[in-house]
Amino acid sequence: MKSFGLLALTGAAAAAIVVAAACSDDEGVVRPRLDPDAIVDSGNGSTCGITLPTTYSSPTYETNAAQELQLRQELAAFLAPFDTVEAQLAADAAATPVTAAQLNALWAAGTPSVKTTTTAYYQEKIAVWLTAYELAVKDGAYVVDAPDGGDRGGALGGRIHDAYGVDLRQAIEKGTYAAAFYNQAVSLIALGPITTGTIDRLVAAFGASPAFSNNDNAPQNRDVLTAAFAARRDSKDASNPGPYQRIKAALIKAKASVEAGSICDTDRDTALAFFLRQWEIATYASVVYDFNDIITRLGAGDIPGALHEYAEAIGFIASFKTIAPTRRVINDAQIDDLLQRVLAPDGAPIEAYKLKTATIDVVQRLVQGINSIKAIYGFSDAEIEGFKQNF
Repeated sequence: MKSFGLLALTGAAAAAIVVAAACSDDEGVVRPRLDPDAIVDSGNGSTCGITLPTTYSSPTYETNAAQELQLRQELAAFLAPFDTVEAQLAADAAATPVTAAQLNALWAAGTPSVKTTTTAYYQEKIAVWLTAYELAVKDGAYVVDAPDGGDRGGALGGRIHDAYGVDLRQAIEKGTYAAAFYNQAVSLIALGPITTGTIDRLVAAFGASPAFSNNDNAPQNRDVLTAAFAARRDSKDASNPGPYQRIKAALIKAKASVEAGSICDTDRDTALAFFLRQWEIATYASVVYDFNDIITRLGAGDIPGALHEYAEAIGFIASFKTIAPTRRVINDAQIDDLLQRVLAPDGAPIEAYKLKTATIDVVQRLVQGINSIKAIYGFSDAEIEGFKQNF
């Protein structure tokens, strides 16, 4: 068991972070990506002669999307013990022990379950993290340092970390958004037939509702899952739509195209491809946000906050690995390269603790990671700067 401890960066160290962030680069790496012109903006009208509505309407949404809405409830039930532990820690109370078996039972509950909907690759990662979570809850408080043989992680900043400093709940939850729900969306599109009910199911898998609130704090119909993060990456400016508005337009177009019949199949398919692309963009744009926020938090000495954002980003990055390669821009080699670059190599321990013990090197790696994402997706400087904001 380790005692609770934090590092407050000195003024010199904080200044060095700024210098490292300004001077680091991506070593000129340019990675292959899909031609952005190959997928047109699905909000710009129909090519098959139909008039597109401006709102998404589906009186039978809850019936059509029952399976995806159930999966969302199952995910909430799976995460409930994590919520309980974090609430207890926030109240300075001892965390109630929770076993990997208990968590796995919740993860596997339902037909289909969140577990069976998740890619086999990410299932393996979550299984390891559930075992680590059980050990870490029992181990008490945690100080960020290179792990020793007896360290099993513990509580820091109101959250549970493994021996290497990974915020386990964040890595598990955020990875599920794509490894389970994007994977589900890809399967629906691939298996067909595509009906209006299919489009409703895609709305639910994304984490939105027919209201498309574009707000993860809305009192009603609030966005969850990836939709919550797409909303944070969208300025709400209708003249310059972000990923959330583009996804809404794509799904409106896909639904109208299905309703129009086979004459609009090309528009339907283009809109669905565009929908998936924007979902992926919203995810990796959120990684850019996280990396930038980590740098800011490290400069302020906020190690727990930085570890929280780091685990979230690692979950987002790794979650797309092994999903059907024709349904995403980033490939597995690029995912591996990005994870390696930011100290989370696939198949080896994630060295989150180095956010404290090797801060300057970490900052350089995070800047390189942002540049890698920029190259993969062809983002402009202005887009990257926009992704660093929460809207």
